[in-house]
Amino acid sequence: MRSRKLLCFSVLFVTFIGCHVAGFAAWAKEKGELQPLGSVISDKHPTRANDGNMIENIDFHRSMEGAGLVFIDFLKVPQEAEIVMDDDVVMIRFVDTGLSNTVAPRLEVIDFATPVSVIEIDENHNEVVVQVHTRLPVSILTSQEARRLRVEIRPGLSGTGEVQVRNESLYVGAPITLNFGSIPVREALQIIADFTDLNLVTSDAVEGELSLNLKEVPWDQALEVILQTRGLSMRRSGKIIWIAPTAEMVAKERQALELTNSKAELEPLTSELIGISYAKAEDMAAMLKSVKAVQTGIEQSIFGATSVSETKTEKNSLLSSRGSVTVDSRTNSLLIQDTATKLDELKRLISRLDIPVRQVQIETRIITAYEDFSRNIGARLGFTRVPGSVVQNTNNGISGSGKIENANPYTNDSALSVNLPASAIGGEAAGSYAFTLAKLGSGFLSLLDLEISALQAEGNGRVLANPKIMTTDKRKASIEQGQERLTTFGTAFGTSSSQGQKAMLSLTVLPQITPDNHIILDVDITNDAFVSANTDTVNTRRINTQTLLDDGETVVIGGIYTEEAFNRITKVPVLGDIPYLGALFRKKVKRNNRSELLIFLTPRIIDSALEVQ
Repeated sequence: MRSRKLLCFSVLFVTFIGCHVAGFAAWAKEKGELQPLGSVISDKHPTRANDGNMIENIDFHRSMEGAGLVFIDFLKVPQEAEIVMDDDVVMIRFVDTGLSNTVAPRLEVIDFATPVSVIEIDENHNEVVVQVHTRLPVSILTSQEARRLRVEIRPGLSGTGEVQVRNESLYVGAPITLNFGSIPVREALQIIADFTDLNLVTSDAVEGELSLNLKEVPWDQALEVILQTRGLSMRRSGKIIWIAPTAEMVAKERQALELTNSKAELEPLTSELIGISYAKAEDMAAMLKSVKAVQTGIEQSIFGATSVSETKTEKNSLLSSRGSVTVDSRTNSLLIQDTATKLDELKRLISRLDIPVRQVQIETRIITAYEDFSRNIGARLGFTRVPGSVVQNTNNGISGSGKIENANPYTNDSALSVNLPASAIGGEAAGSYAFTLAKLGSGFLSLLDLEISALQAEGNGRVLANPKIMTTDKRKASIEQGQERLTTFGTAFGTSSSQGQKAMLSLTVLPQITPDNHIILDVDITNDAFVSANTDTVNTRRINTQTLLDDGETVVIGGIYTEEAFNRITKVPVLGDIPYLGALFRKKVKRNNRSELLIFLTPRIIDSALEVQ
């Protein structure tokens, strides 16, 4: 009996404790003070005490135009990133953001052939910094879609050496709904601050009320509408936003600027020697201390005469009002004396300007192909009567030879009735066969002479010229090879003068590399040749043009195709038209020559950074 009572008491006690524990757990969960045990450690992301954002992935691609594309994926919609340029590094800073363990701390992307070489990711406390190392001056274009940030890094140089940042997406905040018939401006701003977890500093001059009816609009757009409605402006630094009337903010900024200028006038001067590696120190110094004329210095009097007076100039220098620069030509260095702040600016500018000039190799192929065909057919026909006393013991018969003159010593051109032999081709004589028909009569000798000649010539060939040249960007270069013949002329005074005639294979180029790695080429190509070894006449082939090409692209920038077809028949009228027999009374010349000239051009950008890799 006693054991039963003890058992019942134990059951009641356990039930009582269980009910209280369950109730406490429900109350704690409702208050948010108790989290499930499984949420303490996550396999994918580290837990953040302030419940900030998280970078889940960073990827890199190359665009069709050769720009680098950095894609950053977040756990939720990110706040605006801070992008700054430090020498050749683009720094993208995200506050209140963590980094997933799956993101590699370093990405080597030099093989993509973009301005980006290395991407380094570093997490420090509650912020993540993505450092993008570039090889060239760049401009940046950012856009955001949902939880993905897209950073496009293009080749290019801005006028001040700073990175150009543009944002395609103007409003990227999370949507918010505000519906108030009348609400003080301060309370509306406080609602947005609570919604975004931002720290808000409001000027005492911010006052008044307004009506709001905004549904699902980005919070940054809603904030801008409120500020514009009440004539306010804001300045943001990290997670702190300062809001004040525009006039008050402009006055404070003007005051800060005047204070900065006053400090610059009182700041001590510092001297530093800066070595110039690739440019000329004189050119760099001229750019730093350039001046511009504000008067022409030319005056005209009332009498029409002109006089030159001193030209007034206005300083247009990159140095401060107290700064100076001196050139050391021996070491190609600049000695700059200026304030420490100005020196830092000048060193950054010089480091971006003093870079190796990019080089271009231009390769040209000049191909000349030709095909020749010529055919000449002719005949010579004559009748000669020789007194019989001249030739003794001659019987009737036929004799043959290569020429009529060899077969019949009594025949000459004046004794021929038809004299239309085949012409020579290229200095080569036509092949011929002649025969003489002799008939001996009483007191005379009759000779019938006939010579048939023919010649056919065929030929084809190809001539290839392949000049190459390398030069730097925007620097004209030329190369040539050929012959020059001197011709001497006599004068009326008994003296002589010489004049040269050139036949050259030459290539002259002026390249310009565009920021997107295209090449604009001014090209002048000549391929001349003397007609023969004994004349000064020159066959000229030349092209002068400008073209836009991709790096490594091969194109035909010009070509000439010529065809010469020639047929001529020289004949004795009527007799030359007799079928078959008429061939003895006519001469035929047929010629068909074709030639083609093609000029190929291939430019290649020589990138020293890629060659080292």
